[in-house]
Amino acid sequence: MPKVLIIDDDESITSLLITLLKLEGYQAFASRDWAELPGICIDEKPDLVLMDCNLSDRNGLDILAEIRSNPVLVDLPIIMTSGIDLSDESTLKGADGFLLKPYSPDLLLEIIKNKISGGGE
Repeated sequence: MPKVLIIDDDESITSLLITLLKLEGYQAFASRDWAELPGICIDEKPDLVLMDCNLSDRNGLDILAEIRSNPVLVDLPIIMTSGIDLSDESTLKGADGFLLKPYSPDLLLEIIKNKISGGGE
């Protein structure tokens, strides 16, 4: 069962995403320990990370850069999300995709499926 790590400071969105992904057959979990995310990714070995760009006390793009700086995590698919179009910034920091909020559950599931299976967006 593919594992998806969700990084978002909105607990209701996180809860909805976990529910949606579990209904679709994914093992979904969240972490709010943003300072330790590279280590969490190494320990938990998610198949994909879905991360908000704008977290309450950290910049998701900075966390993305930290994850990408670890050679063990360079191939981990990471999809960034935001209510502001930060697709270019996300790509520059090493994201594998970007979703502008609000996005449809169908689009999210399609992108996750494609990224986990090694396909394109």
